[in-house]
Amino acid sequence: MHPAFVFQPERLDAPQPGPLHGMRLGVKDTIDVAGWPTVANCRLYQGRVATADAAIVARLRALGAVPVAKLATWELGAGTGEVQEAALAPPPPHPFAAGAFVGGSSTGSGVAVSLGLVDIALGADTGGSVRCPAASCGVAGLKPTHGWLPEAGAIAHAPLLDHIGLLAPCAADLLPVVAALGAPASALPDRPRLALIAGWHDRAEAPIAAAFDAACARLEAAGARLARQSAPIAVAAARDLVRRIGLPESSARHQAVLQAPPGQVSEGLRRWLAPGAMVSRADQVAAIRRRDALALAVDAMLERHDAILCAGHARLLPNADDEAGCVAYCLESPNCVFNLTGHPALSVPAGSDARGRPVGLQLVGRRGEELALLHLAGWFEQPVPAASARPAFASLG
Repeated sequence: MHPAFVFQPERLDAPQPGPLHGMRLGVKDTIDVAGWPTVANCRLYQGRVATADAAIVARLRALGAVPVAKLATWELGAGTGEVQEAALAPPPPHPFAAGAFVGGSSTGSGVAVSLGLVDIALGADTGGSVRCPAASCGVAGLKPTHGWLPEAGAIAHAPLLDHIGLLAPCAADLLPVVAALGAPASALPDRPRLALIAGWHDRAEAPIAAAFDAACARLEAAGARLARQSAPIAVAAARDLVRRIGLPESSARHQAVLQAPPGQVSEGLRRWLAPGAMVSRADQVAAIRRRDALALAVDAMLERHDAILCAGHARLLPNADDEAGCVAYCLESPNCVFNLTGHPALSVPAGSDARGRPVGLQLVGRRGEELALLHLAGWFEQPVPAASARPAFASLG
């Protein structure tokens, strides 16, 4: 069993008839599958077995997809790249860039999709946890409009920020899944208008700026109209809002982690959760008001443009054993901005750096326009060479 898999049943259920008939579904091990363990790589959850499918698993199963494995995650599906010494298992190795970080917290989802072990994978995204491993592993990762995919049956952190998301080899592979799940039809104009937010990567390493410029060139060649726009918020300010809005909820939900004896949970996880208890309700409410203003600003930008293009990360993919580099890779990403606003956001593979490590860009659309976003990604998506050799969808029958 590959390290991206943490549970694989001896016998698979027969696929139901439907538009996704026989599609192999991997499920992040924070999301329930009936009769399977949901351990979340956390010692406190050992022995926990789900009694029912999570709502999203039930929907995909009814459409014909077949759960084939539970996939690796960071401890409790949480953190920002810190070493998790008490986790039940380390992250799986990178699928093709030896020694590289695989992102998180949906680590196994990115790796399993990149290797072709599953056709689609479920992840959960509170501050970038679908898009980060997608970018790290050279695949597509969609955080849809907030609330569009049901979260019942998944380990929650912060309902105001939590999203269930999807990963697949490329945006085109997500199209039939998103359509089958009932995404509203949304047409893409012949000459779509894109807002370019370069400010989030102006001081980034050169290969990221080069990938951004190359994507812009492909978009213009296809007929898109591009206009540079100011960032609606600084990344550090967005991270502060996430901390003030999300951490109080997460720490309240996971008191067992904070109270666990030494060795039962990682100290990095405990340090990540603990500040939530120190955020006052008044401070949280003020942060939610600022979040609401940010969401309106992004809405206004998307009234003038059909989508937003920005960097997925400001740093190149670090080594997996570089804790400070991994934390910086996560914290300096603008991914979290769109957990705050709730707009659909897609990590799009955009080639690789000189070391062969993937670079991802981020495409953001209007609420409910996931299909248009996925079609637009096809205009500039550039899978890394190793990714293009992945096996195509293979039905289970």
